[in-house]
Amino acid sequence: MTWASLILLSELGENHLNNENNHNRQAAASAKSYRSLDELVDDFISTRKRLLELLNEKYDDSTSFTIDDQKHSFNSFIDIFIHHDEHHKQQIEAFLERGR
Repeated sequence: MTWASLILLSELGENHLNNENNHNRQAAASAKSYRSLDELVDDFISTRKRLLELLNEKYDDSTSFTIDDQKHSFNSFIDIFIHHDEHHKQQIEAFLERGR
C-alpha cells in the first residue's frame, strides 16, 4: 500500500484523528518506498484529487461534520484539509532549505 493510499484510507476513516501518531509513522515508513521526491509528490497530488472527487460525490454543502466537538460544514471540512496540507508543505520546504 502506498503512502498516498494510506492517507486516503485513514482520512476517510473515523479513527484518523484519534490515531494521528500511528498514521504519521505509517506514512513516514511508506514514503521511503518511493524512488524520488517527485514520484511521492505526484502520488500525493493525484490522491488528494481523488479524495476530493470521492468527497464531492458523497457530500454537499448541506453536510456537516463534527471534529473535536466542533461542527463544520463540508466547505470548512475541505478548508481543514487545505490548511493541513499547507502546514506540511511548509515543514517540507523548511526541511529542504536546511539541507542546502
